[in-house]
Amino acid sequence: MKINTKSFKEYLKVQKERQLIMKDLSEQIGIDISFSDEEIIKNAKEAFVKDVEKQIVGELEKWMKSALS
Repeated sequence: MKINTKSFKEYLKVQKERQLIMKDLSEQIGIDISFSDEEIIKNAKEAFVKDVEKQIVGELEKWMKSALS
């Protein structure tokens, strides 16, 4: 199984876009609800890890089905 680092970059891009929206909203309401750089990376990493785990489970299920048949 190949783990695609491109998907991590996509998750990071989504988090950066989310950050821009949060900064805009923060300016509108007058309260800072934006994320730190560490939180942006942490959120992207968590989403990436969930995706990789899902892929691994899928591959294991395929392998188990083929091994048991």
